[in-house]
Amino acid sequence: MDVASQEWWKPRPRVSTKQRSSSLLPYGGDEPASPLHSNDDWVEGLSPNTSPTNASCEIRERQQITNVTCYGAFILCSWLLTALLITQHTSIAWNELQNQLEQNKLHYEQLFETLDQVKWESKQKQALLRKWIKTKDALEHERSVMHELAEAHVHMFPLPDKPSKQLVDEWLLHRRGGLQRQVDALSEHLQHISRLAVLERFGPGPHHVKFTAELAAGDTRSFVVELYPVDKLPHTVYFFLDLVTSHTWDDTVFLHHMNHVMATAPIDYYTQKVKHSHFYSLGWASLGFPEQSKEYKHNKYTLGFSGQGPTFYINTIDNSYVHGPGSQRHHLLPEDADPCFGKVIEGFEVVDAIVDLGRKRHLETEQVVVGTEQLVEPEVESWSEAQRSWTHIISVQLIDNSKSNDN
Repeated sequence: MDVASQEWWKPRPRVSTKQRSSSLLPYGGDEPASPLHSNDDWVEGLSPNTSPTNASCEIRERQQITNVTCYGAFILCSWLLTALLITQHTSIAWNELQNQLEQNKLHYEQLFETLDQVKWESKQKQALLRKWIKTKDALEHERSVMHELAEAHVHMFPLPDKPSKQLVDEWLLHRRGGLQRQVDALSEHLQHISRLAVLERFGPGPHHVKFTAELAAGDTRSFVVELYPVDKLPHTVYFFLDLVTSHTWDDTVFLHHMNHVMATAPIDYYTQKVKHSHFYSLGWASLGFPEQSKEYKHNKYTLGFSGQGPTFYINTIDNSYVHGPGSQRHHLLPEDADPCFGKVIEGFEVVDAIVDLGRKRHLETEQVVVGTEQLVEPEVESWSEAQRSWTHIISVQLIDNSKSNDN
């Protein structure tokens, strides 16, 4: 092989894009289609001594480089697109995870609230169960005592003679102790239920009640009373609030047949009939027992129930002794007293005006016996049409209360 045929490997001069395109298209223009054609125009850009075989190798190399570049660009674009899709799906999954965590948080908070409520109810039921057990033990004790006394009576008095006073007193003492324990347990249970009812329906207080009365035609005045704390008198406060919120005292009357109190009566002002339907709808017409507290006495401008209600009164003088323990004959036990459950805090002059009006009307109905200083009251009821010594109560409303289900 001569030297001229071996010069194909030497570096060749750079050619333009147009020249390279024409050299890569053997079928373009008037050039022959055969790659073996030796025309100088067709091999422009190549070495003058380059053989057709070497030209084909160079063309394939350039095509391979182009293919590798395109493939690399395709791979890079695919990778970028995949990364973008992964980022988007990751963001969506993260948002869904955050939403799920928020929902789980709310769910767990509700579960904790429910658990606290269940714990509170469980404590209340346990306390109630303990009270019922205490009542059961008291009854069991009373039964055992009565059984022992009965056996003692049989041994001491084999004949049906009259038992001794000592045995009777002993039996009565034990029986009274058992009954007192039973009454105490039931009273505590009733106070507990009433306290829960007041807190649920009317809130913790203090509870204020507004009285609106008509002293004369067109003369309407009001005064406000504050009830004592529910922790001290829960049963009495609940009973009074239940009557107030059921509008039992609307369109009733203040009676003026006594000088030391200004009493109310559940009598309809227009029909002069007792409001029995209100008490039937409530399911109770009196207190379960005469609840009282040593802290609250029947001072002037205080409110008290007459016995166990429903009639109540406003003390117009100091009645601490008259309405205190052991002073009222209508109570069953000597230590009982009228429940004192509130006091006037606004409108004292209105109360005084109603009292003065009642005294004036009361004097008009009295009869003076000639020649004596004795006053004789007529033989008629205080709410009868003949006397009609009363003041119209327009309304009694619960005010300044943040939680009430009946107003």
